[in-house]
Amino acid sequence: MSKKDDVNKWLKRISNARDARDEEKNNRSWTRFLDYYEGKYNISPLDQHMKIIPANYVFGYVHTELARLYFRDPHIAVNPKSMAYIQRAKLAEVALNYLVTELSLKNQITKALIDTFLIGHGWLKYGYSAALGHMETASDVSKT
Repeated sequence: MSKKDDVNKWLKRISNARDARDEEKNNRSWTRFLDYYEGKYNISPLDQHMKIIPANYVFGYVHTELARLYFRDPHIAVNPKSMAYIQRAKLAEVALNYLVTELSLKNQITKALIDTFLIGHGWLKYGYSAALGHMETASDVSKT
């Protein structure tokens, strides 16, 4: 299978997932819940003459629950599988916790939790990207 076929396969999968999400959004009235969170209420024309100010309880409930559930910064603990890997585990733990801070992971988790409270689930997208330079090999060193 060529790289082009692989890319097309993944693009099709992404398109299918997006279509399924949009169908679920329409079936479950996500837009209505998100509007309530933002303080937008559809007041019928019959009720517009009344002097009622809608209170945005949804926003308050979501943020109260969010503060109760998720109030600390995430911390990743790495446990070595054997005595030989203790130093590697310590190094990996420091590096991963640095990345959590650098990537503002707490903000992303907070957004996913708000989505979870409002529509029933939240997504975190993650990936890996690296810019690697030239690595010297033993043959490179012996040439100089």
